[in-house]
Amino acid sequence: AKEQKDMSTMTEFRFPALIWSLMILSRMVKCDIYGSCGTSPDDRFSIGDDGEFPFCLKFQNAAYFDAQNNNLPLFYYFTSKVDEYTLVALQNSDLLNATHWRSAEGVNIGIQMEAGNVTSPEMFARYDDDSSDRWVFNQLSLVVFLDEGKVTELIWDTGCFACEESHCIEGNCATASDECTQDNACDFSVYISWYGTDANGRYLLSAGQRLSQFQYASAKSYYDYVKNELDTGSVF
Repeated sequence: AKEQKDMSTMTEFRFPALIWSLMILSRMVKCDIYGSCGTSPDDRFSIGDDGEFPFCLKFQNAAYFDAQNNNLPLFYYFTSKVDEYTLVALQNSDLLNATHWRSAEGVNIGIQMEAGNVTSPEMFARYDDDSSDRWVFNQLSLVVFLDEGKVTELIWDTGCFACEESHCIEGNCATASDECTQDNACDFSVYISWYGTDANGRYLLSAGQRLSQFQYASAKSYYDYVKNELDTGSVF
């Protein structure tokens, strides 16, 4: 079956690199891959590269089906400047929109990322809990690991570093469906940061800027600021 591919408009926010401390990341169990985006294992990334090689977000349970009614993954392609902390926002991707996503109760939306022919573990982009409350994860964080410029791992940086306990769902900060009252409030977005060495052997530093490296008050303030910007649509 062919995968549904989407080149929808995306917005990127970039921030200068900071000196960072030792990272502690969650390694999740590998799961089935949602298909191939066609990225190449020969891709080699260097600091300052901007758009040289594609990244791909792969969603499970989008409302796309083939002629045999098999559910197809949805692919979003984007680029990111190497070693700049970047927020990639999928404009009008509204994870509660039944036109774009399967909406039956208990149907969760999974997300993976692919780069350099490497696929990340699965993460929830939308989740229905045991009380049938629906949650959207619209500020996830992913670290790209490079070894001499080659992608070796794509790891989700999990944790509730920027939200109240009531909004800590499945190990990440989430937005309740009834809080999605503004345009873009439940669009998907993800922070991209980098760790390791580039194709020229230079060390990558941007992973030190991810939210898990900040104290709770600072992380929450930043999380709330970006959420408000996304809610109002002022970033587009």
